[in-house]
Amino acid sequence: MREWLNGRGLTDKTIEAFRIAEQSRGTEAFAVFPYLRDDELVNVKYRNTSDKKDMRQEKGAEPCLFGWHLIDPKARTVAITEGEIDAMTLHQVGIPALSVNQGAGNHQWVESDWQRLDRFSDILVCFDCDEAGDKGAREVIQRLGPERCRRMLMPAGIKDANEYLQQGGDGADFDALARDAKPMDPDELRCISDFVGEVKASFYPAEGTARDPYLTLDVYFDWFQFRGGEVTLWTGINGHGKSLLLSQVELGLMKQGCRFAVFSGEMAPMRQLKRMVKQASGIDRPTPGYIDAIGEWLRGQCWVFNQVGTAKLDRLIEVFTYAHRRYGITHFVIDSLMTTDVPDDGPRANTEQKLAIAKLCGFAKQFNVHVHLVAHPRKGRDELSGPNKMDVAGSGHLTNGVDNIFAVWKAPKDQAQPDDTGSKDAQLELMKQRDDGVQNFKLALWFHAPSMQFRSTYRRYPLSYVEFSQEPRL
Repeated sequence: MREWLNGRGLTDKTIEAFRIAEQSRGTEAFAVFPYLRDDELVNVKYRNTSDKKDMRQEKGAEPCLFGWHLIDPKARTVAITEGEIDAMTLHQVGIPALSVNQGAGNHQWVESDWQRLDRFSDILVCFDCDEAGDKGAREVIQRLGPERCRRMLMPAGIKDANEYLQQGGDGADFDALARDAKPMDPDELRCISDFVGEVKASFYPAEGTARDPYLTLDVYFDWFQFRGGEVTLWTGINGHGKSLLLSQVELGLMKQGCRFAVFSGEMAPMRQLKRMVKQASGIDRPTPGYIDAIGEWLRGQCWVFNQVGTAKLDRLIEVFTYAHRRYGITHFVIDSLMTTDVPDDGPRANTEQKLAIAKLCGFAKQFNVHVHLVAHPRKGRDELSGPNKMDVAGSGHLTNGVDNIFAVWKAPKDQAQPDDTGSKDAQLELMKQRDDGVQNFKLALWFHAPSMQFRSTYRRYPLSYVEFSQEPRL
């Protein structure tokens, strides 16, 4: 026994202080670890010196911590380790230490030693640096009180205290680890200064750093980015082109590498694709070869929730979650909220709409994806001006809960008459952006009817999102 423990870096003085004995069974030697508390032998643990898995405790003994007889009654700091040899190691380098009796996953000792542990204001939980140790440490800290516990970790690549001792760690090294031990705060509690690095990166991104995709029609608009973890609400008077414009925005985002899943309760997938083919080509009637090329370009970039009519919101989120995990989809469209099972009026509409927005925002944040939600406005007196935030139909929770709001408005014009005046055909208004970027911005748009494209220039010439060399340009 002594030879075995000496080989692990423990001195004779440490072995004698913990009163370790030896027991022989046939040809096997066992180290005997006495659990002493208040001069009473409470438990005994036996460990085969040549087989780590061969160990046992006295049947029916009270579960308690190992090493109490060496803890100064005046001490207010103590370490708790996952094994007896680690507790002996810390004691040897000057850190008062106790050990659990049955590994990282069994915490029956907490109840037995609760009152004795109550006097410690600083508890260093020094469990093994592996998955089981981390899980056990978190459970122990939660039981004993996070406000007085700190997680003591070994240097990278070292599992436990005794291994560090064997690799040359001395008293000064262990003291430094104890000083650096950090509380295992709740996952939700973070010091705001922890995010300084991200703030610096947002001001001064390193070359090649991945960025959130920009709003794109015919050019990039760098005043708005579709950030992960956010929900954008799209609104506009019926027939003013909000779904059509959103379809073009999807193409611009796919051009930047984004993947989409789209639910349209009002339009069958074939009609969605037909509109998208026109917009992607910039041509009213692209050739069959061009249509095939666009189909290939969309393959692996755009999926649809294949259902027309009312869909259950919970089912949408379930399928969207699968789509994100399976295919890496990061943009999800619901067109529109009124085609889900979320009521738009009635006694529970306000509560259900609040719950719906909370679900969508939670989904976006959980998976760091972006949700595009189409919502209709209330019917106004006329269509001479676009809706504002207060005009969005339904509960105020819709506009309060989302991160961004866009409104689409079409200028009243006679479509039968050519317009050469240069006056805008439509307008995209950013009415809300929770980020600290541009607010209340209006973008004038011009519409090219054959391609169903919106442009930011009055010339209205079409744009090809998918190039096709065999297609003659018109």
